[in-house]
Amino acid sequence: MTTPSTSTPSPAAPPPPVASPAEILARAEAVFAANDAVQLATSGGPISPWVLGAYFAHDGADLYLFVEQRGKTAANLRASDRVAFVVSENDAMKDFVQGHGRAVMLDADQADEVRARLLAKMPWFQTYTPVMPVRLEPTELYVSSLAAGWFPAKVWRRT
Repeated sequence: MTTPSTSTPSPAAPPPPVASPAEILARAEAVFAANDAVQLATSGGPISPWVLGAYFAHDGADLYLFVEQRGKTAANLRASDRVAFVVSENDAMKDFVQGHGRAVMLDADQADEVRARLLAKMPWFQTYTPVMPVRLEPTELYVSSLAAGWFPAKVWRRT
C-alpha cells in the first residue's frame, strides 16, 4: 500500500516590479550611455530586410547616427521610415533596449550637430564614406533588466 504524498504548494511568485515611464526611460538612457553601437533594422528597399551596425548618440529616447548616403540602409529608409533596433552588450544578463519607431533623415545642414553629438560621446569617431544624418524616434522602447527583474521587458511609450 502506498502512502498518499503530500506536497506543499510553492509560494506564489512575487508580482513583477512596477516602474514609471520616467524610470523606464532613465534605465534606457543608461544603456544608451554605456554602449556606442546600435543594431538598426530597416526594410523596403531592394535589399530588405537589412541590419546595420552604427555608432550613435542619444538625447532622451531619440538616437542620432549617420548612414552611408548610397548604402542599403539609406535605400530602405527612402522607401520606408519604419525601423527597429537593439542596443546591448550582446549579453542577456546585462540590461538591453529594443525599440521600434521611425527614422527621420535629417538635412545635410544638421550633419555638424549630429557629428558633434557623436564626438562628445566618442572622441575617436570619424566617417570614411559620404554619410547622411539620421534621428531615430522610437514609438516604444522595451527595456530588459535581469538585475531589476524586468523580464518581460518594461515598455516606455512616446506620448
